[in-house]
Amino acid sequence: MGGGAYMPATQTGKLTYADYAHIPDDGLRHEIIDGEHYVSPSPSERHQRASGALFSLLWQHVRRQRLASLCSNPPRLRDATSLRPSS
Repeated sequence: MGGGAYMPATQTGKLTYADYAHIPDDGLRHEIIDGEHYVSPSPSERHQRASGALFSLLWQHVRRQRLASLCSNPPRLRDATSLRPSS
């Protein structure tokens, strides 16, 4: 698999969101991209502070302008792709 730990594949041979949902929280960043499992280190504390500050600025602007809603749930682009936003 693409740089990640072994995970059971579905009958099509590609991993899906259902597989992603069963990955235990081990402190690492897990993503499924085009059915392949990728694992990388979690973002650093500095990165998390910077992205939190940016999110706060965006959230304030969006709320003031009544533009939309922001969330940090993993986006599901297709069943074979599940990405985890950096936090």
